[in-house]
Amino acid sequence: MSFLLATGVSATANAQWSPLTTGQTTGYIMDYIRYNSDIYACGSITKIGGTSVNSVAKWNGTQWQPVGNTFTEWVHKLEPIGTDLFAMPYNTTADSNHIYKWDGSQWNKYAKGFYLTNTNLGSYHASSLYDAIEYNGKLIVCGEFDRAGSNNISGIAEWNGSDWSALGTGLTDPITGLNIYPHKMFLYNSNLYVVGNFKKAGGVTVNGVAYWDGSNWHAMGDGFNSAVYGIEEYKGSLYACGEFTKSGSDDLYSIAKWDGAKWVNAGISLTTDVPGYKAFGHTLKKVGDLLYVSGGFDQCIDANMQIVPGNNVLEYDGNSWYAMDGGTDGDLEGIIDYGNGQVLFGGGYTKAGNITVNSMSLWHSTVNVLTLISNNKISLYPCDFTIIAYRLEKFFF
Repeated sequence: MSFLLATGVSATANAQWSPLTTGQTTGYIMDYIRYNSDIYACGSITKIGGTSVNSVAKWNGTQWQPVGNTFTEWVHKLEPIGTDLFAMPYNTTADSNHIYKWDGSQWNKYAKGFYLTNTNLGSYHASSLYDAIEYNGKLIVCGEFDRAGSNNISGIAEWNGSDWSALGTGLTDPITGLNIYPHKMFLYNSNLYVVGNFKKAGGVTVNGVAYWDGSNWHAMGDGFNSAVYGIEEYKGSLYACGEFTKSGSDDLYSIAKWDGAKWVNAGISLTTDVPGYKAFGHTLKKVGDLLYVSGGFDQCIDANMQIVPGNNVLEYDGNSWYAMDGGTDGDLEGIIDYGNGQVLFGGGYTKAGNITVNSMSLWHSTVNVLTLISNNKISLYPCDFTIIAYRLEKFFF
């Protein structure tokens, strides 16, 4: 067996990929959540594990089942809030969009709709919703909209029981493209964090990442030069990922760590050697004592500026990043703790490692018996030894 070793990045032994099911999956898995003990998947899926579905499916431990037949377009996110389950769909054909609530048998529109101004047509058209969360007892929704219910509200809104209300003056001015889109919300230290494609929050220049303290918006350093897709807390620090390449004048490629004053290198950069393709980190997810980042990338740059392989997903233990047995052959977004030391992933790929998995796969992350400790020493159970060369490319046993 061979393992790639690099400063800050290494491979894991006693860990492997396996398919969750053998049935065919058609479409892209965007997210997983757990609701009433079952795992739910959503995305652009019309078939999952051989079962025909309409964008949302439930895994009961042995097979996938459809969850209603309401959605004809993609569902970007599912979110359990209290005893309720909400869905945030993309919408490209109707003149408004809603969040939906599951009643146990079907999806129902919840609250008032969202709209996005079409400056070319001078009217409102379809908006897309990206995330929902409960904050201070209120439902918060973010997405690509500039009107919610009867109010002009940009990017993020709070449901007050009868209509949507704004959080300050909302999120405005895209970093790139024509429209803003807050992509992910996260609660930490009593604050609501939001990341996405927006320059300003409440009139404050934030560049893709901001937090709301219940009254005001705040920036986090210089933010980033392009869209931010994911945010997560791990071992007391915040991490962000996206398609950015800089924070202020500092080079940071698709993943960064907040040090309390500014965004810094997280020990790894997510890149690509494919011409014309832009690497990105999409999801950051803490599972147990480990942090995972997934997205679209096919190589990484470690802390010593060495280029090392890394295909669409990495594992981090707080000291080293791991390449996860070859990763996947396509983009990956969904991540959830499956239990029993396993992590379930989903996206738009056919293989994980060299195993055919059809867009979803289980990662069995057990004891790491081969780990890079420093530039010249590794620990190989049950003994340590020193490497004579500065860099060991392959190790066989």
